[in-house]
Amino acid sequence: MTQLDITQAKSNLSQLLDLAIKGEEIVITQDNQPVAKISPVKKPLRRGSAKGKVWMSDDFDEPLEDFEEASHFNQKLGISQDRDIALN
Repeated sequence: MTQLDITQAKSNLSQLLDLAIKGEEIVITQDNQPVAKISPVKKPLRRGSAKGKVWMSDDFDEPLEDFEEASHFNQKLGISQDRDIALN
């Protein structure tokens, strides 16, 4: 991050904008206190830009092994899997 005084920023604006275009943030100070920041604008995400990067396993909807174990444990305790839970 580049930091410079407001007087320097006024006389070097085009160079500061070039830095921002390259991805750098610039903090402008007055009396050694930050007063402004020039930063690059984030590009918006494009719809479909993750296509081909996300996948789902073929066995995604298969029962989990430990879920079946928990089911047997619940049956031993007399807990029904199909019971309705009332929310108060």
